[in-house]
Amino acid sequence: MSEPPGIRRLVDALRDRPRQLQRLVVMIVVVGMGLVLLQPLLRETRDTGPAEAREPAMVPPEHAVLPLPAPTLSPQQQRKVALGRRLFRESALSPRGMACASCHPLARYGTLPQPRSPSLVKDRRERNVPTVLNVALNSRFGWDGHLTSLQAQLDEVLTNPAHMGSNWSHVVAAVAGDPTYQEDFDALYGGRIDQETISDALLAFERALVTPGSPFDRYLSGESDALDERALAGFRRFREYGCIACHQGRNLGGNMTAVYGLFGDPFASGGADGEDLGLKRYTGREDDRHVFRVPSLRNVAMTAPYLHDGSAPDLAEAVRRMGRYQLGKRLPERDVVLLVAFLRSLTAPLPEVAR
Repeated sequence: MSEPPGIRRLVDALRDRPRQLQRLVVMIVVVGMGLVLLQPLLRETRDTGPAEAREPAMVPPEHAVLPLPAPTLSPQQQRKVALGRRLFRESALSPRGMACASCHPLARYGTLPQPRSPSLVKDRRERNVPTVLNVALNSRFGWDGHLTSLQAQLDEVLTNPAHMGSNWSHVVAAVAGDPTYQEDFDALYGGRIDQETISDALLAFERALVTPGSPFDRYLSGESDALDERALAGFRRFREYGCIACHQGRNLGGNMTAVYGLFGDPFASGGADGEDLGLKRYTGREDDRHVFRVPSLRNVAMTAPYLHDGSAPDLAEAVRRMGRYQLGKRLPERDVVLLVAFLRSLTAPLPEVAR
């Protein structure tokens, strides 16, 4: 059967216009998910009055908005995590004295409070430091999502001349030359100290940095009074506006990329760093200009400032920009307040291994 003429004209018109096509896809996804997610709420409110007066319907499990599970570790795994925690804070891994914790202090929810990370390379413009909490739940890493494994992310940060400025030969020599590490490597890896065993311990620690127990998690687990009225209304807005189309999964993000500026140009006013080409920096493809990873929203209230360049100083401004440039809407201030209340409900206590 041949394509209908209208569909064929639409495909021809969009074939060479990838950004317009992505906008169309996003709009279809947002509208489609919004209709699906609102069905329980619409059924619930049809005969009982305004939806605003009651709790929103729970998001169906098939949409993967689920509470974070607390990790269960065996004694052997606990020892591996403890070793990884020490390595995470070990400045000797870098010839410049930089540890992983230098840019990811856990007491600050795994990030820094300034817009951009410090750089070991003079005059190099860095990006905002992403949190390491819940990082193992992501499937994309780096601000532009060009990395697809936690191991690749570790390798890049450790060897990046602007970040730790190190290499694996230096790392192995530094750890092997410190006799205080020997007992743990004897017990866990038969005394073998190399790139594989050091990586294994560091990644075990990073995978343990899961933060269950937020008010939102408790709400999803059936604790109906875990969210106050504003956070509940904000969760409803989060779904109605379609934010959940990109900020989805257990981590509410971290598993896809998107163009920043689907509707309008966030760089035109100088409020964001338009010189950062996003994923195009790695692929060279014009389609990837200003493509960035959709970040996780967990603990987002604790990780200001926001966006790849740290140009949004607070949550309210970040929400306004997302509405304007990703949804094509100027959000009413009352909705901004509600959405921020919901985002604050995603804050969980620091895990024991991070304290």
